[in-house]
Amino acid sequence: MMIRIIPFILFSFLFDSAIGQSGSIKIDVYSNDDCNMSSNEIVYDYTLLVQNHKGDTIHIENVSNNNKKEVFYKRGIYTVSATLNDGRTLKVDEVDVTPDMIRFVKVLFEDDCDLSRRQLRQRKKSLFENY
Repeated sequence: MMIRIIPFILFSFLFDSAIGQSGSIKIDVYSNDDCNMSSNEIVYDYTLLVQNHKGDTIHIENVSNNNKKEVFYKRGIYTVSATLNDGRTLKVDEVDVTPDMIRFVKVLFEDDCDLSRRQLRQRKKSLFENY
């Protein structure tokens, strides 16, 4: 009886480790020129760079006409960077990817703004990763 159970347990373990080991990161990029959240615009053209925890480049792509870019990765911790055509770059560290889950990353490009605490809270409440 024990001999029948061991292959079943081994099969279950191998099946679980082979299926469902990737998750995805979905990136939304926004920009405004006047530090006013109501004037946020979707950015359609940017360069996406994803690095693993060792700093190795896992994915690099010029994204155009697709604000909601979704990329699939193995389980792990990643750094996601978005670079606009004018050279401005935002980097989000410690993006955790877990199997069968979508990790949403939302970034907002703004000029140097002297933001009040209320304005910072508003950006954090809107789930912008870089605030």
